[in-house]
Amino acid sequence: MTTMRQSIYAAMKRLQITAAGEVPTSEEATDALERFNNLMAGLKIDGINLDWRTLALDDDIPMLPEYIRGLECMLALELAPEFGKEVDPAIAVIAERTRTLLQGIYHEVPDAVFDRGIQDRVGEHDFDITRGT
Repeated sequence: MTTMRQSIYAAMKRLQITAAGEVPTSEEATDALERFNNLMAGLKIDGINLDWRTLALDDDIPMLPEYIRGLECMLALELAPEFGKEVDPAIAVIAERTRTLLQGIYHEVPDAVFDRGIQDRVGEHDFDITRGT
């Protein structure tokens, strides 16, 4: 399994915030952790329900290993403006593909809500589907 710390370090390396063998400062790692948790929980707004719970730096990411690279790219996209970094177009493409993939797998369709004003309407112009009139 991959921990939040490992993915945060990988995202920062993708943006060249840290070099190979370097680690972010404690403050940078904590800020990135908050961003990562907010990013993942915020996907619910787009209808992607991961049932995300807030994770600590050393917690394993509860996702299949094949999603980790894409999640790291999504985090890199989130972190770039904060560190004044340009995002490599390949990272942006991977991040968008991952978001689309997650949406396809974890999309939550809301319950339909019917307007009672229309549903309970009775009158001479009602349509009866069984009679076709």
